[in-house]
Amino acid sequence: MLNPFFISMKVAFWLIPVESDRVFYQSLINDLAHRYNAPIFQPHVTLFSGECDRASEFPQRTVEIVLEIDRIRYSEQFTKTLFIQLFSNPKLEQLSESIQQHFGSSYSLDPHLSLIYASLSEMEKRSLTEQVQLSDRVIRFDRICAMEIPTKPQTREDVQAWREID
Repeated sequence: MLNPFFISMKVAFWLIPVESDRVFYQSLINDLAHRYNAPIFQPHVTLFSGECDRASEFPQRTVEIVLEIDRIRYSEQFTKTLFIQLFSNPKLEQLSESIQQHFGSSYSLDPHLSLIYASLSEMEKRSLTEQVQLSDRVIRFDRICAMEIPTKPQTREDVQAWREID
């Protein structure tokens, strides 16, 4: 059930990496968060984000998806400060579309795995794209989780308010 105390909350469905990949990326996220005093979050790829009051009704929670890494990128968007851009594939697109159809809402899929949410200079972000070393050219995923999140996460507090929905 969604938290009634958060008026501007929405639901996101995330792809979660398999344990070995999750450990690697969580370590990378934790390291960057400590270096730049940024929030720590779970490594994930967003499949869907939108208004939804029946998140627990989505039946599919286990998957087997492998996504190929394109490159490390950065942007001005808080939730895409520094991220790994991933190539989409038909299996990923079908999964995202099935969630959209289930909840009757559209979402523009942009497969990426964020590494840090922070206000960094362009020079810092560019430098990080060259420093970050990835362990593989693919990321493997094995489960989906539903998260309750603020409508437009912009701060550490917004990220800390994220809650997994059973």
